[in-house]
Amino acid sequence: MDTDAVPSKDPLIQALEQSDNWRRQERAERIRWVSQHQVEFNGMISGSVELISLLNEARECFVEGHYIASMVLATAVIEHLLSEELVSAGKAKYGIPFDKAIQVAKDEGLFPAEMLAHADTLRVIRNPFAHRKPDGHPHTLGNRYLSQKRHPNLVVQKDAQTALIAMYGFFRHALKIGA
Repeated sequence: MDTDAVPSKDPLIQALEQSDNWRRQERAERIRWVSQHQVEFNGMISGSVELISLLNEARECFVEGHYIASMVLATAVIEHLLSEELVSAGKAKYGIPFDKAIQVAKDEGLFPAEMLAHADTLRVIRNPFAHRKPDGHPHTLGNRYLSQKRHPNLVVQKDAQTALIAMYGFFRHALKIGA
């Protein structure tokens, strides 16, 4: 007997099917959006397993609507790429703090200034999620959504979109695509 043809009586499976149906259109819209920005290439790209995993998970988190995770992961990709470029150029050692890496890359002209400005903005946005800040800190999500007068989910969605665009820009730069 083909068990796939029999509707599931498991309430959890039924609930997941219903949730999938409700979320399908939004996921499709996010896939279409991210597809406009991701790096297109023919062939194989190699890199550290961590970097490639971060790159893929940043995209997948965005598609699933996990905006904070997507932003944090995309920012980590940028930090990895920036660090790798600095180490390869002999300008830093692994473990350089993100803010210092941005400054060294700026001083050395290793990346366009606009890209580094985006990286620094993302660093500031990411920090309250990675490092506990006091409630009154201006970069916390609570203070940012209040100052922007927008729903927190809209704020983090925009953060994730900004981070993904920047991530793919740094990735293109590292691959020397369109540079």
